[in-house]
Amino acid sequence: MNLRKLVADGFEVPVRVELEYVVLVPVTIRNWDKDYDAVVSTRGYTGLNPGLVWPEQTMGSVLFGLSDVCYMDKLLRGRASVCYGIMTPDERTELGCLYVYRTRKLGYDAEIYCWVRRKEAEEGLRERVYEFAEAWVPDVWPFGRTTWPGWKIPWPEWYALPDKAPENWPGNPPSHALLPRRLVPDSFQIPTKVEKKRFVLVPLHLSMDTVAKHHEAIMSSVDHLNASFPPSGDWPRGKRFEDAVVDVGSLHFHWYSRGAFAYSLRDPGDARALGCISIEPTRKVGYQAEVCSWVRESELRSGLDEEVNEFTHAWIQSQWPFDRVAWPGRDFNWAAWGAMPEYELDPV
Repeated sequence: MNLRKLVADGFEVPVRVELEYVVLVPVTIRNWDKDYDAVVSTRGYTGLNPGLVWPEQTMGSVLFGLSDVCYMDKLLRGRASVCYGIMTPDERTELGCLYVYRTRKLGYDAEIYCWVRRKEAEEGLRERVYEFAEAWVPDVWPFGRTTWPGWKIPWPEWYALPDKAPENWPGNPPSHALLPRRLVPDSFQIPTKVEKKRFVLVPLHLSMDTVAKHHEAIMSSVDHLNASFPPSGDWPRGKRFEDAVVDVGSLHFHWYSRGAFAYSLRDPGDARALGCISIEPTRKVGYQAEVCSWVRESELRSGLDEEVNEFTHAWIQSQWPFDRVAWPGRDFNWAAWGAMPEYELDPV
């Protein structure tokens, strides 16, 4: 899932900002435990939208907390958004987060918001961080106009601002700015397992076993995948296990948020991953979703790729709530796909 960049490649994203009282460092999977501890300790107050499902959805779910951080790490790697942990000077404890994020709102380049732990909120840290950010963002970041939901504009007024996307843009509104748009309505029951004679379809969710099998399948087929998909600088990654963790965790977060769905193709005995099917939102005008699939190189001669492609077309048509689905690399070659008109806004 390739995202539009928040900043150009030539811009040097700040990776450590020292204030007199705290330090700002990007939240990644390497410090995810500190972020999760901060979120869990903040139940009942975040300084964000009081109607937000997060952090209530995170409570008691380490997997959701880790997948959330993988999503933020993925955005950082793609230069699409940055979530800064507001850390104590020794960087042992996260006190909250400051977000420099893409925005859906018409007329703005980015949105900025912040939350802190309850104790620090009562001591005025949130106001101090916002006051710093009001000077730092226009001085350092290359934005024309920024919006500050929950700070300069109340959340209800911010939600009422017009989006960049046209009214008929596919996707259901997200429950919050931090979450992807919902690709399917809440009433839709997402398939969680499909068993066929030669393969089993299961959610590509975050676990060490799933990541290990997914990573092995990619590494076994790098040349094949590079030849099958357009070069994007983003995938196929997986050359490091950490990259696979971030990729799978981000996909798991999208599943939680009903924003995209990735399935692992397993052999019937569950010994290894055979490939992957992804159902994602699309920028392409006139389509509601785009679907891609691949199988490991060792299975190409057996005809598994054709079998999976035929199955996926029939399955999406019969089981998923889409009227128009695009199949890049299958029904369109990649050159034609790249030339098709797009909405300005990222669908995630």
